[in-house]
Amino acid sequence: AGSGPDGFADGTSTAAQFNNPIGVAVDAQGNIYISDSFNNRIRKITKAGVVTTIAGSGTAGYANGAAATAQFYGPQGLAVDAQGNVFVADFGNNVIRKISTAGVVSTVAGNPIGGYLDGAATVAKFSSPAAVAVDKQGNLFVADFNNNMIRKITSAGVVSTVAGIKSGGYSNVTINTTTGVNAAFKNPDGIVLDATGNIFVADLGNNAIREITTAGVVTTIAGGPGQAALVGNPGGLAMDAAGNIFITDENGRVIELTAARVLYDLAGTSGLAGFADGSGVTAKFSTPQGIGVDASGNIYVADFNNNRIRKVLVVNSEVKN
Repeated sequence: AGSGPDGFADGTSTAAQFNNPIGVAVDAQGNIYISDSFNNRIRKITKAGVVTTIAGSGTAGYANGAAATAQFYGPQGLAVDAQGNVFVADFGNNVIRKISTAGVVSTVAGNPIGGYLDGAATVAKFSSPAAVAVDKQGNLFVADFNNNMIRKITSAGVVSTVAGIKSGGYSNVTINTTTGVNAAFKNPDGIVLDATGNIFVADLGNNAIREITTAGVVTTIAGGPGQAALVGNPGGLAMDAAGNIFITDENGRVIELTAARVLYDLAGTSGLAGFADGSGVTAKFSTPQGIGVDASGNIYVADFNNNRIRKVLVVNSEVKN
């Protein structure tokens, strides 16, 4: 979907227009949800390719209520729960929002005055949350970009810090809340969970993919400082049912990190920005951001500067756009 020039239009496939799309999420039925960041709207693409707006008036601001009149400010990462509710990392408003299946927008946690504070959702503070993921119990996990932290919002509305220190940096440790020992991240920008609750983070500033186990052990599973050739500026993460992780490298690639921890390029070439469909590295992207994968293994990418949503199809181990 998307015609290329920045703009706003609902419609079918390439008749639709976006303005710097960032977030991508796919529901169980194969519908794709997009945070159309510069249009301050949340969009939906059906399996038939029909694009509609599900929330946001288009005016940058902060307002809850009916989806058509609600306001967002530079929304980024998205997640969809099993019931079909959509959660939004509202980057510019420093909050996490919910779009119910009834079309009502509410604030899950945070307030427009950015900062750092754990506690009840109504008083908690975030600083430019970039991505959100939801587990089977309804808990939300947030990549809190400017706070350099991974945060958790329980289904009861309590916010806590899972990992990270406000000053940022790079370190792998086993988290110990008693002694205050914690790992360090630098501008986490993407987040995804596996079936057992382990957290995977696109640590953009460290050019790394990090894992936080349910036991609180933090490791780097791909890339790292000085290894931008492997993973450069990772922006979005998605995971398929087999545990393979798909990564958008903002330098122009879509990368796969297999469940066996083998890393290879699926599409695009680092440093060769542009727009081209085609097979593997012949394809071109321009600052790809959010990424999602459906039940059939099809991969969807928010191609930020190209104002398009792209599809990467893997057939018989051959990658085609």
